[in-house]
Amino acid sequence: MIPHSQRFASALPALFLLTFWAPTSKAAPMTFGVENYSDAGISTTGALLGALNVGATETVNTVPFTGITTGHTNPIALGDVTLDAFGGGGTWYDTGAPGPLTNNFFYACGAGYLTFSELTEGQAYELQLVMSETRALNMQIWGDQTTNAGASDIVVDHGNSASKLVTVTFTADATGTQSLFIQVIPGCPGHFNALQLRAIPDLPVDPNLPVDPPPLFLDDLESGAPGWTTVVNDGTGNTEWQLGAPVGSSGPLAGAEDSATAWCTNLGDYGPDSDISLRSPAIDLTGVPGALLSFDAFRDADGFDDTAEVRFLRADDQTQLGANAPIDMTGFDTDFETIEIPVDAAAIGETVIIEFNFVSNGSADAFSGLTLDNISVEANSEANSPPLPIGFSSEDYADAAISTAGALVGALNVGATETVNTVPFTGIADGYTNPIAFAGGVTLDAFGGGGAWYDCGAPGPLTNDFFYTAGAGTGYLTFSGLTEGQAYALQLVMSDIRDFNLDIWGDQADSTGLSDLSVDHGNSAPKLVTVTFTADSTGTKSLYIEVLADYPGHFNALQLRAIPPDGPFEISSITKAGAETTIVFESTLGATYIIEFSFDLINWLEITDSFVATELTTAFIDDDVDIQAEARVFYRVTRR
Repeated sequence: MIPHSQRFASALPALFLLTFWAPTSKAAPMTFGVENYSDAGISTTGALLGALNVGATETVNTVPFTGITTGHTNPIALGDVTLDAFGGGGTWYDTGAPGPLTNNFFYACGAGYLTFSELTEGQAYELQLVMSETRALNMQIWGDQTTNAGASDIVVDHGNSASKLVTVTFTADATGTQSLFIQVIPGCPGHFNALQLRAIPDLPVDPNLPVDPPPLFLDDLESGAPGWTTVVNDGTGNTEWQLGAPVGSSGPLAGAEDSATAWCTNLGDYGPDSDISLRSPAIDLTGVPGALLSFDAFRDADGFDDTAEVRFLRADDQTQLGANAPIDMTGFDTDFETIEIPVDAAAIGETVIIEFNFVSNGSADAFSGLTLDNISVEANSEANSPPLPIGFSSEDYADAAISTAGALVGALNVGATETVNTVPFTGIADGYTNPIAFAGGVTLDAFGGGGAWYDCGAPGPLTNDFFYTAGAGTGYLTFSGLTEGQAYALQLVMSDIRDFNLDIWGDQADSTGLSDLSVDHGNSAPKLVTVTFTADSTGTKSLYIEVLADYPGHFNALQLRAIPPDGPFEISSITKAGAETTIVFESTLGATYIIEFSFDLINWLEITDSFVATELTTAFIDDDVDIQAEARVFYRVTRR
């Protein structure tokens, strides 16, 4: 709740804990924290294993940092632990903030990883990284990997601001290794001014924290896989699900983590024209709000027409519950990958069988197909629900149609900065860097940072120039940091004088399946596409845009707005307690509200005319002594 005297203070977000089962051989999770750098922030907890400073040898907060420069040789000894820093490469720059540990840094091109080896299993470690640079560049860190695959674990804004101190904690597993990948600019990753690694005491366990429940189902397939059944649905019998060690022409030669047994589409190569099913034992999902299926998969098919999917069947009669969940078979794995699929909401509360289905086309291919291992189902703390709907509409472009409803989260224009219908669009050209920051912690990953700037659209502030990205799989726009339950409207300006149609796929980052909207914008009036959606618990939403196959992507300008909830805007409650009155109303993130009071419903006075909502439900406290002294007070709230 926001008191009158503190109405601009931010409310603290709720904390929650997510727990997932993973095979024991996977590296332990890493936690990340970031703060402004200070010498006193250099940790002295536990035992120092080693510390490095780019440039001179320095002692800060009693910690001795050994100087290191370009041309270093890996491995670098940190006590009994060794460090592979950027593959031994990197360049030494001095554009950081002046200070013993903040002036000089490494900036590697092509190898942005730090890998620690010979760690002691079960030992807790603390890694501190000093980050300083005077250029306006953000830094991303991926934990527990040596590439920038997937979403980063932390984004550090250290450009043109105070130097940063990033602290990473983890517990070593049986591999004895732990990696990070650091990226400032794609293609030229890596960055650190100084680092130290310390062996720290195990963190005490809070007895009030919930204990992770055991999986609802878990089978590593090393005990003969009792209860599993296989079905051949085709008439040829060229392929069947077989349990054992795979020996195909390509693909794996063992189960996950070199185990002896896995389920395989034939132990050798799979055959043509096959349709086969693998069914699990019955799994009781009654009494759980949601569940997550996890399994290790090695995919080695033709990459085109061979498919696989998961179905959830009622155990009693094999009736399918909910929709098919596809397994992406277009890629070629080099090792087992863990795949997680939420159990369809229709299967929750039932006793189910999980069916893995594999279908091959008519070509005879020398591939192993699909191999499965370490199959588990665990309960989720929240109910599984289908994705919230996403709506599309298209109209001829007009400046007046640029929406001003709700609160602006961010707006971009390819080319120059422009203001249209009072909306300020920030200019953006090729060579931009993801993520692009919008208001309220929302970020946009636009086409992976790629794309070329063309000027063959219709003349106009928002219709002349557009991005047109090259390369399969690069036509996506992904928004992150959205607020669960908030409604949003995304507007896309589309203009091109060439005779091309444009397809948009909603709620996905590729062109799988049929598009949700086809826009005829070639040789016609520019188009304005409006996409509406409500953010779910993931806080992300993607679109995929394609004009030509392998040359996807297209937009001239876009804006994202947080829009009011459906229904009339109203105050939901007013409660007086002592010398305070609490006014509760549904609000739109970033929207500005006027809050007024009256003693007679005729004359109204403002308490504030510039209150900005930071939550979907706002509780405003009026603690003005003079107002609260009156016997009767009326309130009203107006959204500006």
